[in-house]
Amino acid sequence: MAETIYTQTPGKYHVQKTVGGYVVVFIEDRHNMRNVDGGKVHAKRQNAYAKAQRLNAGLQPVQYYTRNIDAGSGRQNVTAVDGIITAQELVARQGYYTGDGNPEWIGQSHAVLRGNGFRKVKCPQAFNSFTGKWYSLDEPIYPVED
Repeated sequence: MAETIYTQTPGKYHVQKTVGGYVVVFIEDRHNMRNVDGGKVHAKRQNAYAKAQRLNAGLQPVQYYTRNIDAGSGRQNVTAVDGIITAQELVARQGYYTGDGNPEWIGQSHAVLRGNGFRKVKCPQAFNSFTGKWYSLDEPIYPVED
């Protein structure tokens, strides 16, 4: 099946052409976006692009890390903003985890992940029981290479 080409990066502001001009939108994920400034239409493309650049400059860089746990039957996803760990979760192939993982890492530098089997990924990962493969949450259900 041929996929449509998707060029707008989630988590960023982009300019889209509309009737009467250009609008700035925030792309939340592959299927959701929201207007900036209540959908204000900019008559000139340059004004809309300048606004999007200003808004993107203020965004904090987010990094995602993951590692296999329990002999590959689960994954631990960690989120870091500006190099500081802000969240982590455990995802199971079947069922769920009841523990917190490593809550002591919250608030520490992402450097604590080194040597613990983590690798940097584009987005957190989840398991698709239909295909039996792990996939990245920012894309349609594509398998992730281990």
